[in-house]
Amino acid sequence: MQRASEIKVSSGEAIIFTCRDGAVRSGMACVLSYLIEKLENCVCLTVPLVVCSVKSARPGAFPTVEQYKDVYQMLETALLYLHNVE
Repeated sequence: MQRASEIKVSSGEAIIFTCRDGAVRSGMACVLSYLIEKLENCVCLTVPLVVCSVKSARPGAFPTVEQYKDVYQMLETALLYLHNVE
């Protein structure tokens, strides 16, 4: 997470997440990236809505409940990290 946050993207540039099937791992990375960005900016967020948005583009993303659990655990870690950095 720390290394990903150090990547500087100029206006108009994008980061592309890919994985073997184009959905499972890259979908998780996209969701986490978006949610952590919102956490850093103190924006209210809803995990299921963000996941649904990704699933609408990639139906194979988040095939198990375990992935939802992983997202919440990683967000908790991100919150602790952000709290300690500030």
